[in-house]
Amino acid sequence: MKKLFKPMDKLFEGVTFFCVLAMILVVLLQVFSRFALPKAPSWTEELSRILFITSVAFAAPIGMKKGEFVRVDTITSLLPRTLKKILELIVDIAVFAFIMMVAYHAIDFIKLGTIQRSPSLGVPMSLPFSAMFIAPFFIGVYGLKRVFDLVIDFKKKS
Repeated sequence: MKKLFKPMDKLFEGVTFFCVLAMILVVLLQVFSRFALPKAPSWTEELSRILFITSVAFAAPIGMKKGEFVRVDTITSLLPRTLKKILELIVDIAVFAFIMMVAYHAIDFIKLGTIQRSPSLGVPMSLPFSAMFIAPFFIGVYGLKRVFDLVIDFKKKS
């Protein structure tokens, strides 16, 4: 399974790095042009917003993989280890089900974007809207991997 996830990890990390770097450069261009040029290019604001959304969409699955999403563990830290693992499994299954439902409904959002174009760049809005599918779908994939890992770990300890 590592052979499948390692290239995905590299892709998500690479796209996230590229988008953040490009966003920094675009924002620097925008700031420079506001002070040094008579008129700032209008496309920089739109592109920086699209790059930010894309970077979040590609970074979120890595956050799920590493378990870095916000969680409140006040109650679970008081539970016995076995009960804590069972609760984690139930929560991960619920998150998987919810996030896949979000991904499924995001497809309609992408379809809506096919008839719209961004004002400054002129790209089909289905491209930036696809982040609404990419993030939840791959969060779900990594969430399902966490579920399998928890089940395997639970069986080993039993």
